[in-house]
Amino acid sequence: MKKIKISFKFLWYDFWIGAFYDRNLKVLYICPLPMCVIRIWKD
Repeated sequence: MKKIKISFKFLWYDFWIGAFYDRNLKVLYICPLPMCVIRIWKD
């Protein structure tokens, strides 16, 4: 059974707001504030 994992990072070079789904890696990136990235994926 795959578990959903969530990580939070502060990335000074990611200055955007929104969401992006990477189809190749199957990872969802959510950026609610500039430079604050939430990464969600199944492991």
